[in-house]
Amino acid sequence: ATPDAIASSMPELFSGICPGTNNVITTEGDQAKLDSLGLTKDEEKRFLQGENAYYVSPEQAKDPREADVRSDCYSLGCTLSFILTGRAPFSEGTAVQKLMQHQTEQAPEVRRLRPDVSPQVSLLIRSMMAKSPDKRFPSLKEVIHELELSLGIDSEKGPYTPREQPLAI
Repeated sequence: ATPDAIASSMPELFSGICPGTNNVITTEGDQAKLDSLGLTKDEEKRFLQGENAYYVSPEQAKDPREADVRSDCYSLGCTLSFILTGRAPFSEGTAVQKLMQHQTEQAPEVRRLRPDVSPQVSLLIRSMMAKSPDKRFPSLKEVIHELELSLGIDSEKGPYTPREQPLAI
């Protein structure tokens, strides 16, 4: 599938993408999929506490109404970092301290914890987690396209078919 087709089928969550919520689900075929569960106003306060504090974008931590697709990009970058390193980008401290770290500190580079990750993938995640929304990808379509380029996947050749051996990234 092309990046356009993949991105058009993805929900715009604006509520944070993270392994701790039920919006990252695994199918019977062990494929990760995003599902939009959204947040009610009563849930916004709870969102900024607990596990979600590991993955929330800086602007969303300040005011959840400011969230847009670039916030999802940030949260997805945090989630990819977690998948590759086994830990959230900001894993120390209280929920409030984590929220502040998302706003003020640069996340550790993935390659520092996993030197076998390609420089392209590490840079992609760093770009996804830019502090300013204006410096992030403006759409998930562009994230998918850059991820495919970083992994050497040609979406024009049709759907991705898993290899017998995992791709070393």
